[in-house]
Amino acid sequence: MVDAGPTWDDYDTDISISFPLNGKFSPRQKEIYEACKAVSLACLEFYKPGVTGYEVGAKVKDLLIGKGYNVETDAFNRLRFFKEGGITHSVGLATHDCGGRDVPKNVPLQAGMVFACDVFATFPDENLGGRVENTVLITEKGCENLTAGVIR
Repeated sequence: MVDAGPTWDDYDTDISISFPLNGKFSPRQKEIYEACKAVSLACLEFYKPGVTGYEVGAKVKDLLIGKGYNVETDAFNRLRFFKEGGITHSVGLATHDCGGRDVPKNVPLQAGMVFACDVFATFPDENLGGRVENTVLITEKGCENLTAGVIR
């Protein structure tokens, strides 16, 4: 897993990605990674001004169920921030910018907000984990993934 906070034009980003060192996921690794990726990508469909993280999480769950995912598996149930719409901390002049450690999940998003969408799970008993994190800007009509160029 690589977790980086590169700076561009005096602003920080926050990017994480899991990948197999040998170039191929085991079936279990793939299950966990694909759950992280599915939730992360689905969150991007629902970020917009006026919705809360909890509302995004509920919409993501409904969308994934509609696409045939079994969100009752441990790969989904143990995902951190799944139910909170993937919203974690503010990003700006620092990787964990002003406003405290976490963006409140019950407060509506506003245009201009920049935060990390960080979806991850750990399985210490299996020595496994998965993580997909992007930096997201809320725009007037939706959102922009500021780290979209990271290979997933």
